[in-house]
Amino acid sequence: MHIGSDETWELGEGRSRLRAEQIGVGNVYVTHMQRVGEILRPLNRRLMFWGDIALRHPKLIPDLPRDLIAMTWIYSPKEDYSFYITPFKESGLQFFVCPGLNNWNRVFPNVSDAVANINNFVRDGKRLGALGMLNTHWADDGEALFGDNWYGIVFSAAAAWQPGDVDEARFRAAFDWVFYRNPDKTFANMISRLDHVHKKLRSVGVGDASTRLFWLDPFSRSGAALTAGIHPVASEVRLLAESVLEELENKGGQARRHRHTLDSLRLAAKRLDYLGMKVQFGLRIGELYRQALAKESPHGLSRINSTNGFVQDLRDYANELKALYRAAWLNENRPYWLNNVLVRYDFEVLQWVGRSRLFTEAFEQYAITKGLPQPEELGLHLP
Repeated sequence: MHIGSDETWELGEGRSRLRAEQIGVGNVYVTHMQRVGEILRPLNRRLMFWGDIALRHPKLIPDLPRDLIAMTWIYSPKEDYSFYITPFKESGLQFFVCPGLNNWNRVFPNVSDAVANINNFVRDGKRLGALGMLNTHWADDGEALFGDNWYGIVFSAAAAWQPGDVDEARFRAAFDWVFYRNPDKTFANMISRLDHVHKKLRSVGVGDASTRLFWLDPFSRSGAALTAGIHPVASEVRLLAESVLEELENKGGQARRHRHTLDSLRLAAKRLDYLGMKVQFGLRIGELYRQALAKESPHGLSRINSTNGFVQDLRDYANELKALYRAAWLNENRPYWLNNVLVRYDFEVLQWVGRSRLFTEAFEQYAITKGLPQPEELGLHLP
């Protein structure tokens, strides 16, 4: 039975403040774990607990009940994970190593980070006597989909089931056949290209392809700055995503097993494409409006806002993504929580509808006054 007990950031505050001042925060934690162990002892179950708080107080680990199993976790790539293992081993506790799929808060998992984390953590766990490995998939932002994670899941199985570490190149060459019954590396290459988007975005200092970037408003003050920062790699991001979409269209039939998981790849590629498109179009809208202001002419505004304007293209793409996301969610989840994500797509669409109205009003103002409003009057911070 897993009793959690991780990330107790408020320990020593509130009701536990006085006790922590008397015996220390670490001892409050240990006392609690001892008490939980006693309460659950009649169930005759081994108790697992997350190891992060115990590692903050390594001298107290020997005071934990001997029959607890430490689930030691860390999700970042490292060359050596001994720090997260040896305090439990030296205290006589049995333990699991718990890497992560690095999918949370991202449009698509950071597969490179996940593979390095899984490979090295599990390798060190085997070397130091771990009972096993528990790989973790989190959805901290409430919108991560499980279907994006299969490469990391299969890799974690390989890491746990064979001695030493995994030859990553050999695994990548074998993945298509093992998972899709496809004889070449078509789908592994697609996953690699989607993963490469993280590296492109990191190269300009904005971090991974996060949901924070996906939902950015290019015309807010912070969003305009992010848009300008991302723009140098936006074209490459879109080319990576669109190459995956093209191959899924042409080669998706090569998947003779688990073909349904290709829908997750398709949605991830479209979401990454939309991120790049929003950056490109946001910057182009800013350029066109500034040119119109400088020339005191509405020439060029129709490219921003018309039947096939930038604003309308973004509106339509957001609507398409909403429908695809809803289908993907219901393919693997109950409806609970879904509306909390879909409302973000609704808001995204409404933003573009609202921007269309603003640019229409600017054009109408010009017809009357022969002048265009400043962007700030429209509530726009142009990238």
